[in-house]
Amino acid sequence: MDLVIPDVPKTVWENLDKKAKASGRTIAAEAAAILTEAFDKMTPPDDMDDLQKMVWEMYGGKLPGNGVDEFLAERKKMWGEHD
Repeated sequence: MDLVIPDVPKTVWENLDKKAKASGRTIAAEAAAILTEAFDKMTPPDDMDDLQKMVWEMYGGKLPGNGVDEFLAERKKMWGEHD
C-alpha cells in the first residue's frame, strides 16, 4: 500500500532521512518501521489488571481527580448553591 503525507516539515524530513540512512533503509521503509513500532506498542490490554496497570503508567502513578465533580462544586460555589 502507498501512503502520501503532504507538507512534512523540512526538519522532520531531514531527521527521517538521517535515521533511514543510519538503519540502511529507504525513507519510506523507515517511516513504515516507525509507524509499525508505534502501533505495536498500542496493544489493547488483555484483562482489567493490564488495563489498570496501563492507566497507572499513563498517569505516572498519580491518577487525576474527578474533573466533573470538581467542576460542579466550583459552579455551585459561584452561584451560592449548597449540597
